[in-house]
Amino acid sequence: MVDKDLLNEKTYDSVFWTSVVKLTKYLIPLVNEAFGEHFSEKSIVTLKPMKQVTELVDDSLKMQEMDAIAELSETVGEPVIKDYHFEIEAWADNRFAIRIAEYAAGHAFQSIELTETGARMTVPYSAVIFLRAGDVLPEKFIIEIDCPGGKLSYEAPVIRIQDYTIRELLDKKLLLLLPFYGFNFTDMFDEMEEDSGKAEVIKDAYGEIISGLSDMVERGEIGETEKNHLIDWMERVLAKQTINYENVSKKVEEIMGGFILHTRTDDIFDQGMQQGMQQGMQQGMQQGNMEGRIEEYVELRKEDGRTEQQIAEGLVKRFEMTMEKAWSYLKEGNQATAAGV
Repeated sequence: MVDKDLLNEKTYDSVFWTSVVKLTKYLIPLVNEAFGEHFSEKSIVTLKPMKQVTELVDDSLKMQEMDAIAELSETVGEPVIKDYHFEIEAWADNRFAIRIAEYAAGHAFQSIELTETGARMTVPYSAVIFLRAGDVLPEKFIIEIDCPGGKLSYEAPVIRIQDYTIRELLDKKLLLLLPFYGFNFTDMFDEMEEDSGKAEVIKDAYGEIISGLSDMVERGEIGETEKNHLIDWMERVLAKQTINYENVSKKVEEIMGGFILHTRTDDIFDQGMQQGMQQGMQQGMQQGNMEGRIEEYVELRKEDGRTEQQIAEGLVKRFEMTMEKAWSYLKEGNQATAAGV
């Protein structure tokens, strides 16, 4: 079953942009991979406004919104400053080259500047990340421009999630692509809907991903917070992908529930519980802003397309986990007190 409604889906764009904002430095390995660059980890990444406003010949305004655009400045060796633009798409389509040309033109007009002989405009380096790509796409889009003095052209590389193994994504630190790894299983959802046992392949894959991220944390390559963000985003993308598959959705919830030890939704409860333990268990439950935090949890899950039943079950599960954690804290505190610590 192919859900064409996802052609207009914004969840994936939101996850990608959020990951770029929170894990900005990982644009460096993504740029290096897409464009064959050699920016060092010490390069400076400056995010730029996504919205473009172009004035048309009839004086009307056209607004476009890029998925991500940033300036990279190399600070090691010879200085390099370039703009890089990424678009993320759920469905493969060669016509996307037209949109790349539109974004490039909009950026060029926004960057136009006068020179002694006329004017200069800069076109950003653009690349497209296709989440579910088949074999119909070229390795790169070539945008050709016919000018009075001859023909100009520039290339927009195509990145396909399916072309990378989990090990490659981790080793190359292409962490911004990890939340979308579940797109490699979309063709299996129909079978999984009939036989949930076939979803074990997803469990194995995400087990490998999270184990790899944990190893990176232990080696000091990434932080625990970065790992937690990535796990949370993976869960959100999977939840959206399986929204029309009831049995698969339940299996995914079960699978990811076993992996997600501490994510943003846990923070909602943890913060309230910390306040609660400072004020006393009973008083904290009343005054620790738990009601507001529960509402925040519900809103987050609604954004993921969860049903009321799924939200309620998840709420109970998170609450039980939090209570167990709270009692363990109290137990440890009592043991420490008895020991005279």
